[in-house]
Amino acid sequence: MLIAIPSKGRPTITNTSRIFAGIDEAVMFVPENEVPDYERCQPVKVVSVPNEVHGITRTRNWILDHADGDDVVFLDDDAKMIGVTVCIAEDANQKRRHRGAF
Repeated sequence: MLIAIPSKGRPTITNTSRIFAGIDEAVMFVPENEVPDYERCQPVKVVSVPNEVHGITRTRNWILDHADGDDVVFLDDDAKMIGVTVCIAEDANQKRRHRGAF
């Protein structure tokens, strides 16, 4: 699975990558001319997106076209907390939910 964090023009004020520091699956995708700035400031891997790719929709499509594997999760670069809801079905009639944040 890839945790894709697209960003542009905010190397020092993004939060999401700090939540995922040290997690290999988390990758920031930034315009190629901004890579050095992001690499100095971010605790996750930084991958360049060609400068010709403009806009968040085209950036996300570029990431999907170049991602290894089929599982990609996109996160905004300004998240302060990530919430998770997990539903565990022990049988067809019983469900337990667990909510958490990190």
